[in-house]
Amino acid sequence: MKYVYIGNCVNLFRKNGDCVFPEIFTDVSDFAVKLECARNISRARFLKRVDIPKEIMALTHPKRSNFLSLDNGRIYVLQDKFEDIEYIFA
Repeated sequence: MKYVYIGNCVNLFRKNGDCVFPEIFTDVSDFAVKLECARNISRARFLKRVDIPKEIMALTHPKRSNFLSLDNGRIYVLQDKFEDIEYIFA
């Protein structure tokens, strides 16, 4: 099973901070805590685990992004180093 793109750190949270997918993150604080505990993984491992939409494929260049595993591999994050945006896969 490949993990799918569910949103980014901008559009995944409501104005009050709650996540639109509470089974993934309860709120923006929960996201921040899990991001702090994230594990860096290789680009190859990340690409094996997730299904990248064409629109964000260019972000998978290793000089552009960090590849993260959160919550014991239950969530994967593509972290854009230049734009400070996290793309979440679950």
